[in-house]
Amino acid sequence: MPLLRAPWTTWWQADLPCYFTREAANGNCAFLVDTIGKEWLQRSLAPRSGHPLIAEWMTKGANSFLLLNALAEDLRLLVSVSRIDDVLKDLRHPRRCRAAWHVIKAAAMFQRGGATVLEFFAQSNQKVPDFSVRFNSAEANVEAKLLTESDVEVAFTNYASPLVDRLLQVVIPKNSRYRGFTIIVKDSETLPDVNEVVDAVVSLLDSSSDELKTTSFNIFPGVEPFFYILCPRSEKENIRVEARVRQASEQLLSDTASDRPGILWVGVTEQQDPLPIRERLAQRFDRNRFDGVGAAILSRAGTHLTNPRRSVIDLLTTIVNPKSRCPLPMIPIKPLDLYGSLDKYLRDGGIPVYRVGKAVMTVGTTPVRLHLPDIRRIKPELLP
Repeated sequence: MPLLRAPWTTWWQADLPCYFTREAANGNCAFLVDTIGKEWLQRSLAPRSGHPLIAEWMTKGANSFLLLNALAEDLRLLVSVSRIDDVLKDLRHPRRCRAAWHVIKAAAMFQRGGATVLEFFAQSNQKVPDFSVRFNSAEANVEAKLLTESDVEVAFTNYASPLVDRLLQVVIPKNSRYRGFTIIVKDSETLPDVNEVVDAVVSLLDSSSDELKTTSFNIFPGVEPFFYILCPRSEKENIRVEARVRQASEQLLSDTASDRPGILWVGVTEQQDPLPIRERLAQRFDRNRFDGVGAAILSRAGTHLTNPRRSVIDLLTTIVNPKSRCPLPMIPIKPLDLYGSLDKYLRDGGIPVYRVGKAVMTVGTTPVRLHLPDIRRIKPELLP
């Protein structure tokens, strides 16, 4: 068999404290190999794998180092739980990996908080939750769902990413001051012709105008060398989220789960804006919808690479359903290390957008890396 490599364990920088030591990484690597399966890893390892776990495994970088150490620490708490093998099977599947990783993280937070994860439910065509927990004498079922990119957003990204690259190739030679620009596409369902956008940007840079507006897109030059293509999020996003919550409520009301209150744990990624999700859940709960859900936890998991230490971080907020079928007891959760309130990252006002962006600058002939601002909402007056 080929030698089992683990590039992720070789990353190290001593300029800042890190939650995980190099020795801990080696131990966590050995644990993951035993738990996930050495033979599967040996068959699957490839430099450009499309599998989310393998992609992290083959990356020598701080993010992968932190994420895989955290996965190991979470799994250590769960290896003796009934049917954990079903979750590991999903973790090894390229399309189900991220969802299984989210289930593991959610279950570990309950276990770390002092609750007991009783069992994972075998996932099949039958509607069942992901796992059950007990705290003191109270038991509850948990359905953990991870929101990833929608088909509409994937289509926008596939359109906007090569367009940004093409615009940079065309515009930078004409733009000695590296003046950036923001293009706002008005409708995600009707994306403008690429050549029309390129011609419009070139025309604007050749003129003295401050902006250019068309029926399908607007262009606003900027001072900083940031290049964005933004588009209002489709209303289908709300329908998609609501469908996922409806499905979760049905799973939490299934025969397997009907005698326990239910918790919905929604994982959001950088692709989502949590504010409209929280608002929609609160509205639906108030209208006596989704009574299988006693409370919804919104979380965003990631890495933290600055002070006080390099580590993983979890941002959380909870929406209680006052009209749920079963009253929900207080069941504590505890993240692995750094955590905070997701509420402080929720942005009030403005229109949520899809976005693709790049930052480009050179000093002499040397490229300079710039921090690209994380734009998630725009002012309504930028659209007409």
